[in-house]
Amino acid sequence: MQYCSRDFLEVSSWAGLHSGAAIVTKILGDPALKQQWYGEVKTMADRIISMRKSLRSALEAEGAPGSWNHVTDQIGMFCFSGMTGEH
Repeated sequence: MQYCSRDFLEVSSWAGLHSGAAIVTKILGDPALKQQWYGEVKTMADRIISMRKSLRSALEAEGAPGSWNHVTDQIGMFCFSGMTGEH
């Protein structure tokens, strides 16, 4: 049973990677799907930027000590807020 489970997990993880690659190939290989994907990524990026601006504005409006420029200067999905338990 132990070997059967291990073999199943190995096949499942390979199939998952293969399926993901097939999805990427399909989307990037079809001009209409690729354009839709770019639009969705842009929407997500704009939302992240908007949320960071809102966070920074709220912190500054509340008079939170320190500079909060780093919140809006960062790029990418994740952000270091610099907040502590006191904030």
